[in-house]
Amino acid sequence: MVLDIKGDDLKRLQEIELKILLEFDKVCSKLGLNYSICGGTLIGAVRHKGFIPWDDDIDVAMLREDYEKFIAEGQKLLPDNLFIQTYESDKEYIHNFAKIINLSTKLIERDTRNQKSKNGIYIDIFPIDAISDNRFRRKIDNFLVSTIYKVKNSSNILWIKNTRSRTSRLIKYIMFPLAKCIGTQNLNRLETYVKVRNNKKGNKLTYGDYYLFPSYGFENMNTMPVDIFKETQRITFEGYEVLAVKDWDTYLTATYGDYMQLPPEEERVSNHRIVELEFEV
Repeated sequence: MVLDIKGDDLKRLQEIELKILLEFDKVCSKLGLNYSICGGTLIGAVRHKGFIPWDDDIDVAMLREDYEKFIAEGQKLLPDNLFIQTYESDKEYIHNFAKIINLSTKLIERDTRNQKSKNGIYIDIFPIDAISDNRFRRKIDNFLVSTIYKVKNSSNILWIKNTRSRTSRLIKYIMFPLAKCIGTQNLNRLETYVKVRNNKKGNKLTYGDYYLFPSYGFENMNTMPVDIFKETQRITFEGYEVLAVKDWDTYLTATYGDYMQLPPEEERVSNHRIVELEFEV
């Protein structure tokens, strides 16, 4: 059963995530790396000076070069209970982006509760890659990434069972043997290859939140200059100063539209389906 995390439990969850973010910020400062809070975390900073009141996670973005350096060198600078989880450091981990997990806690989500990957309260770290300036090439890349994503998700029987569309569910059942045969690590390496190949070709655009939305859902209006992630400034988040893109208006408008408008009350809920949560293990 999915937990309804509210009140003191939500506040405690947010506090632990904030501590992870502040440790991440320290490491980035030591290594000379740039980053930006992103997604709903950045909306929260701009609109609420902290968490969106009902939000239960923290999202961070880094240009690929900084991301790779953090993955390579960050672990030794973090406290012992914090673990940088990637598909390379944890072969059971299915995603194509990193998490920093507090291993002293427990957090299991509905669709991945059958996996043996490390778990705990975490923050997400998304690498930022350039996309092709050519619209047709972008469509091809988005199709490839979307296809890889669907095959990868077909390796998880719970994701298949929780797919709403009968047609999509049937397709995933058919792809299940292929996904298990290829393996999620190989699929993630292929996905990374598709995403990084535009970085050194003079392309000037990015989607910013390539990992937060289905690739097939991206349109030209979602594009933004990749260089906006090179210029950051300190912004207040829950009484602390963390990094955010200076041109946060361009980023948030391209991604969310009118980001200052509160959603209807019935939509003010978490998008995560947490089934087990322990603050100390």
